[in-house]
Amino acid sequence: MVENIVNSALYNKYTGIIKKIELIKVDNFKEFKLVRSKVTDRNKYDKKYLFDGVGTGCSIDFNTALYSSMGEAIERYCANIVPENLKLASEEELALENLPFYELNKFITYSDELLEQEGFPFKKATRVDKMYWKDSFNYLTGEDCYVPASLVYVNFTDHRFNFPNLSGIASGINVDKAVQSALMEVIERDASIKWWYFDSKERLIKKEIDGDYTFLSYQIDAIVPTVATFIYDNIRKLVAVGFSTKFDIEDAMVKAKAEAVQLHYNMLNLIDGNISDNDPVKAYLKSDNMNRYYMDDFRTDKMDMFDLIHNLQYYLDPRAFDLLKYRLTEIVEEPIFEGIYTDLNSLINYFKIKNQKVIVSVVTSNDIKEIGWEAVRVLVPGFFINAPTAYLPIDFKKIAGRLPLPHS
Repeated sequence: MVENIVNSALYNKYTGIIKKIELIKVDNFKEFKLVRSKVTDRNKYDKKYLFDGVGTGCSIDFNTALYSSMGEAIERYCANIVPENLKLASEEELALENLPFYELNKFITYSDELLEQEGFPFKKATRVDKMYWKDSFNYLTGEDCYVPASLVYVNFTDHRFNFPNLSGIASGINVDKAVQSALMEVIERDASIKWWYFDSKERLIKKEIDGDYTFLSYQIDAIVPTVATFIYDNIRKLVAVGFSTKFDIEDAMVKAKAEAVQLHYNMLNLIDGNISDNDPVKAYLKSDNMNRYYMDDFRTDKMDMFDLIHNLQYYLDPRAFDLLKYRLTEIVEEPIFEGIYTDLNSLINYFKIKNQKVIVSVVTSNDIKEIGWEAVRVLVPGFFINAPTAYLPIDFKKIAGRLPLPHS
């Protein structure tokens, strides 16, 4: 089926930017299609910086899974190709030049206690620290500005001040489409962190039992319909959660469930040892544990959970399942929509009324632009940025005192 896709400059197994598309068999949920799009060897383009080479999509609809995987491959490709024309300056120097900019701490701030933890690799940026800046603009006003390039590009060389930003990258057939997708992801990740670590409101809005599996879909507090869907594997005692933010809550539930199914598939691969020796995350995993008591292998303060793969391995532990199974007896309620925005125009108006900034950095590479696609990074000051547990920009005590999020 995949091989029947029309070859193009984007997908061609010999010359395309995406050189391989494969349909993955999901034995436990046969109605779901899992598609992976692999980006061409970066050495072909002689790029200086690494990029995440695989985009993944999961859906009950093949085309949705396919285009999701291709879109993710494009955004990851573009967000790791760093241009040569970045501006090197300190905040103090930008101010002297009267150039508008947003300092790094508008988007990510580590607590003093977290900065003081032994082995924590980042430091607080000062006004005299030189760093690279990316030209950007305020989507709501069109005003130009600069933002730290370390928040825009993923595998950026300068990691003094922050972990690579994992949320808010998207691609689309034009800049507006890409911005909308990226903004939804920013809202989703912010909402998920506030829900898990700050006890924001939740409502169980759907419960499904499918053989040995239970799906629980929660509406979590956000300005756009946002859903967290747990998958409980009652036989293997595994639990994971997928998230989605969509203007239609039904669409959000479908997408969040697909994300949960994908994570469950990845967890089974961890149990079965189905990880390629070439996969760099393999070196991050704790040693195989026959009883799967991986919770004991991580520090109690979570400061050794420095990659998102650790969250999945942590929840291979059946005791983690037991700690979360209390949710299985909760009562289903109707979703609520008061104060929630269900279309782009009303959401944009909300941001304008709140004087909220939506900063866009266009990261489209020349080859992608020639094909007719765009890729952007969206940053929203004050919204939490997704990161591995050890590097979350929240209070250290909250990280140490909670179970990590069961996602990746």
